[in-house]
Amino acid sequence: MKTTFYILLFLMIPVFGISQNANELYIKGIQSFDQKKFNDALTYLGKAIEKSPDFNEAYQKRGVIFLIFKDFKRAIADFDKAIDLGTANEMVYYNRGIAKRNIGLLNPAIIDFTKAISMNPDFGLAYFNRALTKLSLDDFTGACPDLSRAADLGIETASEIYKYNCMN
Repeated sequence: MKTTFYILLFLMIPVFGISQNANELYIKGIQSFDQKKFNDALTYLGKAIEKSPDFNEAYQKRGVIFLIFKDFKRAIADFDKAIDLGTANEMVYYNRGIAKRNIGLLNPAIIDFTKAISMNPDFGLAYFNRALTKLSLDDFTGACPDLSRAADLGIETASEIYKYNCMN
């Protein structure tokens, strides 16, 4: 009887190892991300999303990896999905704005940076990147107040760009 029990237990061990839930895969993805193993992280996060298609955080983190890989269209798709799921924070809008700006969608990027700022009025990088995007459109009137606010919030580069572009 003992032998049969141990054999059954031994046969079940691989099954337990295979049945990872989405959260476990997500955690492995985050650990891989933290170790800068981005390809591994992408794999784990993709599997987490396969197991749980409404896993907002997995879309957000995978979108960041796509940004790192400069795969901006896929980053935007993941950030769109995170927003559609309804629990997006200012970082999702900010990151989507970065991706949009990188593929030349300047006005939509400004909209995303503005949304991020509305969610967190002290988000210096959002002001800074909105200003840079406005400068790309030669909108100095819109960019200068954003550069000033970004500088006030501690973004040192904003101060230099402000001096160069906004002080006549």
